[in-house]
Amino acid sequence: MHHLRVPTLAAFCGLFVLLLLSLRVTSTALLQTSESAPGEPSTAEPLLIRPLKRIFETKPSYTEQARVSGIEGSAVIYAEITENGSAKNLRLLRSLGYGLDEEALKAVQQWRFEPYVENGRLCRAATYVPVTFRLDRQIYGANIPSKTANEIFQVGVGGITAPRILSRVEPTFTQEARVAKIQGTLFLFIIVTSAGTVDNAVVLQGLGKGMDENALEAIKQWKFVPALKDGQPIPVMLTVEIQFALG
Repeated sequence: MHHLRVPTLAAFCGLFVLLLLSLRVTSTALLQTSESAPGEPSTAEPLLIRPLKRIFETKPSYTEQARVSGIEGSAVIYAEITENGSAKNLRLLRSLGYGLDEEALKAVQQWRFEPYVENGRLCRAATYVPVTFRLDRQIYGANIPSKTANEIFQVGVGGITAPRILSRVEPTFTQEARVAKIQGTLFLFIIVTSAGTVDNAVVLQGLGKGMDENALEAIKQWKFVPALKDGQPIPVMLTVEIQFALG
């Protein structure tokens, strides 16, 4: 038997309690960062995922291929922020292609962030970094900024409301995981689209033994009331934490 806990989608967590399991979804969550043996859960101290303020950033370069093709939007990068505010261990979570992913990673490596402080002490933390590419259009000699198509937003930033779960499918234990007595916490990065569907699901930390695949298959079937900004539905990024425990 397994138990799923997913933090609520509000900026400050509330808990949904179900008869046999509970689900918890957050825009900030714990993330294990060290590697573990295949099929074994990590036991490393987790890093908090926080929306950290940028204190220095350089504008990423547009590739000619992307410019000619009119590609715009947000690439999303996972980054670990050190005590001095530099970004390490970058990982691409959402791709734009056309060479823009490489430019986004190159830019974030040079950025500096406001360090995370806990109990008056500087600490390492993890964050999601949306790197947005927009083309300017010349109309009658004036620069007209493009619209926000294909951009990704963060819950709780700029008055963005949280999505709400309409329906869900719970992932199950695989027989292989049961035999191996694998249990622990699995973390997923997802984008909830403006239509309320799940897109771009990525395993941040898995458990192996087929449970990562089961979790991805299940989460892709979830339906949401989408997040809102100024009354309009928008896509947002979230972290889903799923805990598996053998009964």
